[in-house]
Amino acid sequence: MKENNHILINRWSHIYLGALNLTDLIITKMFRGTPADREDCIAAFAQRQVDAEKLLDRYSEAARYDLNPEKVLQNFGYLSEGLHEAQLINDKFYQKVRSRL
Repeated sequence: MKENNHILINRWSHIYLGALNLTDLIITKMFRGTPADREDCIAAFAQRQVDAEKLLDRYSEAARYDLNPEKVLQNFGYLSEGLHEAQLINDKFYQKVRSRL
């Protein structure tokens, strides 16, 4: 696994147990994009452990490999609306996201 793309939980001699970091968790949930996923992602982002610029870059990259990249990019726009309403991202970043959709 790439460094910083996971959270180590435990390592044994032949088993590695890890979990997604918050950035990858948000990407995974917003690809599905249900209202519950959006609320979970806003709560995760509110922990202030996710860099918005890095999230947008990684999300955009991952979207290119999806069968319906336009849909998953729209889901990110949906998330950014919630983040903006919650004042978790600034106007400049919100406009950047909107311009990519």
